Amino acid sequence: MLSSKKILIADDSEFVHHICKARLARCRDCVFLSAKNGHDAYTILSGEDKIDLIVLDLNMPLMNGIEFMEKMRRNPLYKQIPVIVLSTDENEDKLKMLRSLGAWAFVKKSQADSFINMIEDALAKKPSPLLEFH
Repeated sequence: MLSSKKILIADDSEFVHHICKARLARCRDCVFLSAKNGHDAYTILSGEDKIDLIVLDLNMPLMNGIEFMEKMRRNPLYKQIPVIVLSTDENEDKLKMLRSLGAWAFVKKSQADSFINMIEDALAKKPSPLLEFH
């Protein structure tokens, strides 16, 4: 179903990178790019021709998820890239900020069962669920 897509995973947990890649194993033509913080994620983003989707943690060192999104959205080249926030942080103010920055969805790490469907929907350019909790 998924093919030829670049997915950037930005999370400081090696376990999360492993889980994301394992859950997306059926995407044989997907290329996974990994960053451990927002600064590295932005460096990768600016060095690639096209990123189709970003999976983003909120709480990372050097540059957190919100700081990353603020910087990313200031660049017109990156405004249309869907961002799925995968985090344990459910702070309402942060969720409002993410919504205002155009996050495509929010998925709680503890309930990532719907994660694959979210990824497929985002890559298929389906409408955002507007930060519904899954």
